[in-house]
Amino acid sequence: STQSTWGAELEGQNIKILMPPPHNEMHHKYIQTYESGSRPKLMMASRVRMPCIHKDGHIFPMELAIVEIELESGRGYTALVRDATGMAALEQERVVSEARERAEKSSIKKMIAECADGKITIDHEGIMVAVNEQACELVGYTRAELLGMNVGMLAPSPHRENHTLYLRNYLSGGRPKLMLGSVVRMPCVHKDGHVFLIEIKVVPVDLDQGGQGFLGMVRESRGVDKTEIER
Repeated sequence: STQSTWGAELEGQNIKILMPPPHNEMHHKYIQTYESGSRPKLMMASRVRMPCIHKDGHIFPMELAIVEIELESGRGYTALVRDATGMAALEQERVVSEARERAEKSSIKKMIAECADGKITIDHEGIMVAVNEQACELVGYTRAELLGMNVGMLAPSPHRENHTLYLRNYLSGGRPKLMLGSVVRMPCVHKDGHVFLIEIKVVPVDLDQGGQGFLGMVRESRGVDKTEIER
């Protein structure tokens, strides 16, 4: 109840007793200005957060929504209120979590920007949406030849036929085959048809056009034998 929220005897008192300065001194002016037609400060039917004073003197956050009503004596207002102390803590936790997520994404973007390797970005279906010059030189294709094509074209069988299935299984929660954040070796097919071994590190990214994608940072793997390429 309202009395248990504030712990005060409220009926017959001016509501400003529940407000810290400067709101308590300005409250009557807020109402006069609102009723004169200017309508500032009173956010009708909107839920807002403001400080409130408890009877024991401590100030706590309150969530408030005001609606206008008709009293027998004229116009009045009903306020729907609740203690927002817990909500404030949850809001702070959300802000901290979002800040941490932005920092992590910024770190990934910095790593990508500083990486001199080939970079191939795909969407959730494996379609290449971005490639850099180093990646083009590595596989022998031009950027125009790669964009819009499935990245599976760069893999030999059976990886080529199964690549879309790998993605679908990962995105559905099965999580096989995609070793995010780890450097792995796998065979790659050059435009001229020869197969060579690459080292690839895959990280999830948010695509500019919306949705989840994956960025592969690739380089040719040196010092390997033919049997490893043919696996």
